[in-house]
Amino acid sequence: MGNKYAEGKIRDFELTMEDAARVAECFNSFDDSDSWPGGFTHGNPFTAERIYESAKKSDDMRILVAYVEDKIVGYCNVCEGFYDPESAYVGLLGVNPHYQGQGFGKALLIEAAETAARAGKRRIDLHTWGGNLKALPLYKRVGYNWMPGTRVLMEGHIPGILNFPLFKEFFNRYYWYDAFKREIRQEPDDLVLEGIGLFKYRFEGDDGDSLTVMIDREAKGICGFELIMDSQTISAHLKPTSHTGYIGGDAVPIELVIINETAENIQYSINVTSTKELVANLTGQSSGVIQQGKETKVNGTYKIPFGVAPLDKDDAADEKVKSWAEWKLTINGTTVSLFAGLIPTEAIKITSTPEYPSIFPSMSTDLAIGFENTTKEDIQLEVVVTAEKSCRLDETTYSISLSALESKEITTTIHDTGQSRNFVSVVISVFKSDRKTQGLIARKTLKIPKKQQGIAFAYHAMGEHIVLENDQVRYRFTNKIPLICRYIERKTVGDYIEGWMFGISLGLPFPREGDEWTRKDLDIEVSNTPDYAEITVTGDSDDKPGLRYTQRYRLYSKKSILEVSATLTNVGKEPIEKLGLSCGGWIDYRSQMMTVPVRSGIYQLKDPSWGAGGLPDKPDYYSEQWFSMYDMSANSTLGFMWEKEHLEKIFLSGNVPRPEYILPILQPGESKTYLILKSTTKSGDWRTIRSMWAKENNIDLEGKPPTPIIDQLSVELSNPDSRISSKSGSPLFVDRAKPNDVQLTVKVIQKEPIVAKIRIIPPDGILINGKTNYEMNSEISIEKPLKKALSITVEDGDWLRVEGKIEFTFAEHIVRRQFSVIVFDSKQEAKKQSETIENQRLFTLSTSECSIGVSPDHRGSLVRYTNKEGESVLLDRFPDSGPYVWWDRFFSGVSPILFDKRVWDWETKFSKEEWEAEYQKYEPWAGYEVSSILEYSAGIKGFEISARYLLLKGTNLVQARLQVKNTINITKTVKMGFKASPKLDQSHLSNIHTILLGTHLTHEPVSMRTSFKSDAEESWAAFENSITGQVLGVISTEKQRSNLFVETISDEAQLFRFLDLKKVRPGEEKTFICYLLITDSVEKVQLLKNLPDIV
Repeated sequence: MGNKYAEGKIRDFELTMEDAARVAECFNSFDDSDSWPGGFTHGNPFTAERIYESAKKSDDMRILVAYVEDKIVGYCNVCEGFYDPESAYVGLLGVNPHYQGQGFGKALLIEAAETAARAGKRRIDLHTWGGNLKALPLYKRVGYNWMPGTRVLMEGHIPGILNFPLFKEFFNRYYWYDAFKREIRQEPDDLVLEGIGLFKYRFEGDDGDSLTVMIDREAKGICGFELIMDSQTISAHLKPTSHTGYIGGDAVPIELVIINETAENIQYSINVTSTKELVANLTGQSSGVIQQGKETKVNGTYKIPFGVAPLDKDDAADEKVKSWAEWKLTINGTTVSLFAGLIPTEAIKITSTPEYPSIFPSMSTDLAIGFENTTKEDIQLEVVVTAEKSCRLDETTYSISLSALESKEITTTIHDTGQSRNFVSVVISVFKSDRKTQGLIARKTLKIPKKQQGIAFAYHAMGEHIVLENDQVRYRFTNKIPLICRYIERKTVGDYIEGWMFGISLGLPFPREGDEWTRKDLDIEVSNTPDYAEITVTGDSDDKPGLRYTQRYRLYSKKSILEVSATLTNVGKEPIEKLGLSCGGWIDYRSQMMTVPVRSGIYQLKDPSWGAGGLPDKPDYYSEQWFSMYDMSANSTLGFMWEKEHLEKIFLSGNVPRPEYILPILQPGESKTYLILKSTTKSGDWRTIRSMWAKENNIDLEGKPPTPIIDQLSVELSNPDSRISSKSGSPLFVDRAKPNDVQLTVKVIQKEPIVAKIRIIPPDGILINGKTNYEMNSEISIEKPLKKALSITVEDGDWLRVEGKIEFTFAEHIVRRQFSVIVFDSKQEAKKQSETIENQRLFTLSTSECSIGVSPDHRGSLVRYTNKEGESVLLDRFPDSGPYVWWDRFFSGVSPILFDKRVWDWETKFSKEEWEAEYQKYEPWAGYEVSSILEYSAGIKGFEISARYLLLKGTNLVQARLQVKNTINITKTVKMGFKASPKLDQSHLSNIHTILLGTHLTHEPVSMRTSFKSDAEESWAAFENSITGQVLGVISTEKQRSNLFVETISDEAQLFRFLDLKKVRPGEEKTFICYLLITDSVEKVQLLKNLPDIV
């Protein structure tokens, strides 16, 4: 090897302040939105000091830079892979936009691949995003493949190919990059041959010389090749009949075919070694001679033993399977390795509803147990549910017939016998019972904690994860190395936070990506005591001989604090230096206020444009050691606390504080435990976290949460003819074509009656009982609400009228409520039209005020929503759904969202679903409904889904409703809603208005990426064209929790998402509703924030 493309362009980074300054300048150039949507620095420019300190502590294999004279114009760091010791990883790749297109990125990637090859790695990975139109073709040209099901993992297998002994002569003759040939497509590399997922590499030389290499996607190694040199051909291909291996199930046949088309006989031998998660057997001859022009086939079987953990590829498409085997093939004295693996899969997947059951001491509880047949065969099952001594069951044996891919639930009642202090346990055994075979095919132990106040529990859950919980919070950890917290469920709030949290790193240096502790196969232990429950894992270091390292996650029973700590023990004979501990990760959590104590003040970060990454990282800046993120909609705070001793730095990364500690020398025989981070989630705001921090550190500090303010007055105006339900604060819907019989309802929470003088002043052109001003007196109480019939007529004017008010004069105070009216026209005609554009159907409905266009073939989207002039206010590329900013596919207009909450890459399969459209009319509303029965979406196949888009005649008000029905017999928790990219102006971003933390927010965007969510009780946003003043309003009817997310994702694109969490039981339907309107002021959108549902 020898990278001719690197000459005069690529060198190694030098750990000097001069080079650090050059890299900082290069990094700051990445803020160009074409290079990094939303910006790279996030408003916190890189400095030489920041680069130098980071590089000094890193453990990169190599840091490469591209240069022009004395200027660094590109950067690429190569580090160890995360899970797999056979992999390397490109942590960051970037080229100054002014120098792109000149071969610097290519040269960096070629050098990175050859660096990995020299280090003996089989592959090199990197991550990018699907909408990266510039870089994705480059990655593929240098040998990277887009791993299907990921967003977006690129795997490069060039290192393993270059190190393959049989290919040495070929690559001595031809430089690999020049010989490499492939077709470039901006899509996942989903090559499947005879049911096996593969990556294909093709190299071509002169005079017919060529090399074709096949990569097993699951084992992530070479599984086959065909080498042609000087008209001599030799090939070998290792092929299992399937990539799916059922745990404890039948053996999977596998075959190795070797073809000799050379000029002489060849001798071969085969030696197979497998991981402990796979049993590999050879049934054919393992050595011999292959005659010229002949082939030989060596047969074998793969079997996954009972007890192996399953791997859900829908949730972890990027993971290498642990159930693989290496076939060492020796040909004429040269030994090469071929790899093939199986995905360990449960033939019968067992679940429980509730997912985490519990039981009161000496009481009973009902439990639903679900069984999903993941095979393509009908199965007859015998299910035996066995109770341990701690409990008894009403029924223990069940016969179940499951068709292919079918699911069913059984129910049983568990009775606690009082013989166990903390848990009752139930063993669920599933036996296959048919004419062919009988035997155990699945077994799960369900541990059920006893509901006891002030008790913490640690246990292995049925879903292949570990739970730490008490009566307030539940932490869900991975049941594999590395130990990571994936979910925090706040029981008192009823929501959850997901992410990749509390990953402990051991230094120094700290790993950039993976290290030995992300790749070791260690036992994970759980333990329970009266005061706490904990998870621990212990291992001996290879990188630091003599060091025994224990990671610990401890949840206390009564104070709801999770402690993250580590114990370091020197079991060697020499002192151990250069020790450090850190803890970090990321969470997908958009809090409405972050609070942090800096020097003499407590800073509250409310504006979404703030750069959290710009907070000081020196410990001396922090007067107190805590940090909080407050969600006003739930009145709940996620808080973190850290230690002062040995703290070197503290900074925010991925919404999680990352402390870094530099530790003293550890002497032989010495053992020390270090607390790294504490986490808690509590009701209240930052004051709760501060008080807890003070209590933990014995600091005398007074603080209490604010007193909540409750609205005591509810005012409803309802008109049955509008098909709109009534709720307090919603506008009144009236028909301009006729008189309207309306009811006024006023409720108060006072027990004793109070007297009110009520004065109603309607908007212009609205008459109440023939008057422009209506007054009355009434006595109102909780037992005696006011109900008053009124007659309302409409005079000429706009469809939206917002200037009215209702005034209540009580004995000691005056309360005013806005009185807004939406005027529809039940007599107006709506024009229907249908057409097909590039094989995509489009159904249009038009009135004098606006038009809507719906396409079932465009993921069931409302693809167009236009104003009077026919101008769309949403991104309209219909029928194109190609790459857009971060996404490899993006749909015009408003598109529905539905996915199982545990599926990360839901869009790829959801976009494959087929929809049908039907015209709907609910006078005075009309529009289209699209529907589908899901066939591809992971976890929710079989769900029925419909998206309905209705226009209110005489207005430009549009309602979007998403409805789902669970038809798969197992309870599911889904996320559902809509998303769209507003586009009021083709050349400018819109100003965004909403209510955040009770305050009106006006966000004037720049290229820097920002994201925030509206207050739950508000749930509206307005996108304002700063040139024309036109406003697009979006409103959710769901006010229980925040579900409206708004983002500026680049200097050309914005996004809003309605996304709500729903638990859907078998046979149950759930609905989400939102509205869109076009108007001339932000205030009108806000006044309509309480739009109700259609009856």
